[in-house]
Amino acid sequence: MKGTGGDLLVADLGNGTQLTATGRVAEELVAFFERGDRGPILSCFDEAHPIARMMQALEGQPWVPLDKSHALKLDGFHTLFLELTGQCNERCVHCYADASPEITSSLSRPVAERVLAEARALGIDHVQFTGGDPLLCPFLPELVENARALGFGSREIYTNGLGLSDGLLDRLEPGAPQFAFSFYSHDAETHDRITRTRGSQAHTVRAIQRVLARGLPLRVSILVMQENAGDARATYEFLRALGVERVKAGGTVAVGRGQVFDVEDPVGLQVGSDHRVGTMRTEGKLCVTSEGSVVPCIFNRDERLGSVHENSLAEILAAPARKPRALTVLGDERELSCPSCRVTRFALTACEES
Repeated sequence: MKGTGGDLLVADLGNGTQLTATGRVAEELVAFFERGDRGPILSCFDEAHPIARMMQALEGQPWVPLDKSHALKLDGFHTLFLELTGQCNERCVHCYADASPEITSSLSRPVAERVLAEARALGIDHVQFTGGDPLLCPFLPELVENARALGFGSREIYTNGLGLSDGLLDRLEPGAPQFAFSFYSHDAETHDRITRTRGSQAHTVRAIQRVLARGLPLRVSILVMQENAGDARATYEFLRALGVERVKAGGTVAVGRGQVFDVEDPVGLQVGSDHRVGTMRTEGKLCVTSEGSVVPCIFNRDERLGSVHENSLAEILAAPARKPRALTVLGDERELSCPSCRVTRFALTACEES
């Protein structure tokens, strides 16, 4: 919610509804959301009144004041996506980052190490090394170990696994990383058609087996789109047979080369975000792209907040630069799959208009 000179804008993240209150009503609503107090005016509203309905829907739910300090941090920073390189050894048809073998952008080791230290100082506890493919970064093992020394609770490498040799695993293992793999089909031909890379499924399977053999934590995401929409169940069973315990299926988003593809829980798993309002915290995120741009999330790439080549993360967060956009209903953010990202975009827009 947002207060401006006595006016209050309240947005329900769950269903996208919004309302504006003024004067004493606004004051009592703030007290209600902060402490659960129902003032004399709010107590008089009929239960069918829009404000009463919203109060009932949001009572006891996490809430975030819509100002710049909270728009990105939300309930507290949790995740840094660090895109070490824009280069990838696949050409996936849905890639949100437009990564490919021809991309040359990358972060230098000094910049990446500085960003890790700044992110940890902000309270960020989880870092995901991504790209492109982070295994193409020559100093990835040193960064993982650096993140461990800085006190990051989890250090995840999101990869297709094509470059994961036993030798590289030997260098990575001291940093105790977790791994995340994207996977498309139990059928190698279908998988390779999506990655547009011959033999990619076999390489990814071998990488998963190597990680399992080391006893390192891993998860696999089945990305469902038109090309593999009928394969989800069989692919899930295939991965489980390999020994993968954490498998999640979900659709693609309209970012980069991707298009929105919604799925209705194809394998009986949780589809969508792990951060659900009412059951989990709404957690703040930041992404540093391979070009050094700071954006709120890997999927929210048009909201450029600044550059790590020019300012520190703390300086960027204190005065985020962004292009104006129209205030939208939260439920319309189709390309943003998680509630945290939707409320951040809404909050940044509301702050811009205040």
